[in-house]
Amino acid sequence: MTYFLVINHKRKGPIMQIAIAEAKAQFAELIRRAEAGEAIELTRYGRPVARIVAADRRIGRPLIGALEGAFVLPDDLFARR
Repeated sequence: MTYFLVINHKRKGPIMQIAIAEAKAQFAELIRRAEAGEAIELTRYGRPVARIVAADRRIGRPLIGALEGAFVLPDDLFARR
């Protein structure tokens, strides 16, 4: 297995490069590394074709209770008719 580290001046730190065929066998590990903040560049015949990076996550607002105060339920919502 061959890995290359490429220094990209537009992005912080090196970018790992890996051939697509090798990435298929290491997919779970590559995803774990991307979640940890590392950028992985997939190559075909030595040329970059795609990049795996972590998705942006909103921090600070939990999912449970996120809509609190966004709407008001009527008082008789559960009243028997």
